[in-house]
Formats: sequence, structure tokens, C-alpha cells
Amino acid sequence: MIFTHPESLAPKGVSVHPTQLYSSLNGLLIFLALVGLRRIKGFEGQIFWSFVLLYGVTRSIIEHFRGDDRGMFLESMLSTSQLIGLITAVIAITMMIILRRRK
Repeated sequence: MIFTHPESLAPKGVSVHPTQLYSSLNGLLIFLALVGLRRIKGFEGQIFWSFVLLYGVTRSIIEHFRGDDRGMFLESMLSTSQLIGLITAVIAITMMIILRRRK
């Protein structure tokens, strides 16, 4: 995908990944996974925390393909969104373990 509009915030004239499309497809795939999970749900809160986990991980992956400066952590290894996505994924895993044991 190449942006050419003069008011575009993306780099102009440079080929970049269509991360907006990746994000849309990601949302659809997560929705389908959660609908399937609903049938075999093992404990209350599993659907919500599964969404948080899936979105956090996939957002971190998609963020890798973005071509803009999003702020960096860990000596430019992770963007802000990747860091937040990974933190929410860890929280989701922790909550699912707690809720499963509580059941």
C-alpha cells in the first residue's frame, strides 16, 4: 500500500503494510474464536479474558508491521502498543488461571 495524499500522516510514496486491514481481519477472527469458545466455556469471565489475551497478542504482532514511530521501550525493541498488548496478555493469563481455580 502506498500513500500519496499530501495530508496523509503515513510516509508518502513508500510501500507499507496495510495494517488497518490486518486489524479488521484480526477483529473478525477474534470474534469467530470467541463465538466458538462460548460453546465450551469453562468458567465465568473466560470469554472476556480470552478476548483481552487474543487482542493483546495479535495487536503486538500487527504493531510490528506498522511503518510509523509509535514510541519505543526496551532499547527500541518494543513500541508502546506492543508493551501494552503484552502486559494485558499477561494479566489475562493470570486472571484466567485464578478464575479457573476458583471454579
